[in-house]
Amino acid sequence: MTSSPERLWDLSQKRADEIGKNLQEIAAEAGLSTQTVYKWRKGRRVDGKTDRRISHAFQWEVGSREAIMNGGEPTPLSETPPAPANPPPRHYPDDPQERAIQAVLETLPPEERLEVLRRLIKQEQQELRTRHAQQDPPAPEAERRAV
Repeated sequence: MTSSPERLWDLSQKRADEIGKNLQEIAAEAGLSTQTVYKWRKGRRVDGKTDRRISHAFQWEVGSREAIMNGGEPTPLSETPPAPANPPPRHYPDDPQERAIQAVLETLPPEERLEVLRRLIKQEQQELRTRHAQQDPPAPEAERRAV
């Protein structure tokens, strides 16, 4: 039978693999040193705040480490991650223009790809400004003086 610290080590490694993070990424997310996370994984005593931060970095409920150390199972976080403040732009997978642009961009080296995208964005912004100006023409000279 595996000892509690070995089991904690194995399950935390398995969890890190599941969520696609290494020790450094777990530590960075928890705002702690890799040494502290290493000690936590080895079953060494840590304070409650540290335990909570590392548990959440592993996407486990607080108390999962203790459960593992006592022969139980960790509990994955039940909460869903918050929605991003700015939702990602819509993606239209069936848009032939988007597919064509993407195909061309993929042939370019990264630096050229960025430059092309910058120019396209600048051009699109200018077209939007022009369209907006055409929709809301400036007030006649007499009206501007009266205001």
